[in-house]
Amino acid sequence: MSTAALGAKGEDRGVTLIELVMAMVLLGFVAALIIPVVWYGRFGANPMPTAQATAIAQSVLEQGMVADYKQPFGKKCNGRLRTTSQNGFRIATSCTHSKWQAIPKQAIPKNDAEYLNVQVTGPSGADVTLGAWRTKYCFGSNCP
Repeated sequence: MSTAALGAKGEDRGVTLIELVMAMVLLGFVAALIIPVVWYGRFGANPMPTAQATAIAQSVLEQGMVADYKQPFGKKCNGRLRTTSQNGFRIATSCTHSKWQAIPKQAIPKNDAEYLNVQVTGPSGADVTLGAWRTKYCFGSNCP
C-alpha cells in the first residue's frame, strides 16, 4: 500500500464499498420521497381541479361525438381553435378533417373523417387534453 493513502496513524483513508452502497440507498430513499412532492406539487395539494378538468373534457368530447357531422361543437369543422370559459376553467375545442388510414390501402376519404380535440385548463394550472376520431358512416350521395 502506498504511503499517500495512509493517515497520520498509519490507518487507511477512504470509503468502503459498504459505506458507498449505504449512501446510495439513503440518497435513493430521499429522492423517492421528494420527487412525488415536487411533481404533484405543481397543481397544489388538492387533486380536485385535475379531476374536474378531466370530467369537463370528457363531457365536452362526448357532446362533440354525438353532434351532427361537420358541426361537432356547434360550428363548422374548420380546424380553428375555439375557446370558452366556465367557472374558471378554459375550454379549447378544435375539429380537423383528415384522411384516416384505418386499413392499409383502404383509406376513409379526407372529408369523411374528423379528429375532435378538447383541452381544458383549470384555475390551478391543471391541464387535460382529450382527442378522438369519428367518421361519417354514410359515404354515398344520399347521405343526410
